[in-house]
Amino acid sequence: MRIQAKWENGAFYPVQPLAIKHKLVTIDVPDSEIDKEMPEHGQEVATPDTESELLDRFEQILGVYREQLAKEHSFTEQDYEEMRYEHLEEKYLGRSKTSGS
Repeated sequence: MRIQAKWENGAFYPVQPLAIKHKLVTIDVPDSEIDKEMPEHGQEVATPDTESELLDRFEQILGVYREQLAKEHSFTEQDYEEMRYEHLEEKYLGRSKTSGS
């Protein structure tokens, strides 16, 4: 069987839904389709820009709790209840304090 697949973020994804028996299959890729500039397997692929973007995203996520994490005491039961409520509100109602909705 021959299928089409997209190469995206280091993985092949079938263009059409496909039910297969085994999780591991062999894919033949013509040598002419291999990008010779691609780093070898196991080599670092992140650039300072992507690392910086990742760190910025972590900082954004932690920003709300940074002060609390810096304090010597842990979250109170009320803090956990408020976080739980905010999470459920965001998950089920699409509301978020950080997005302004």
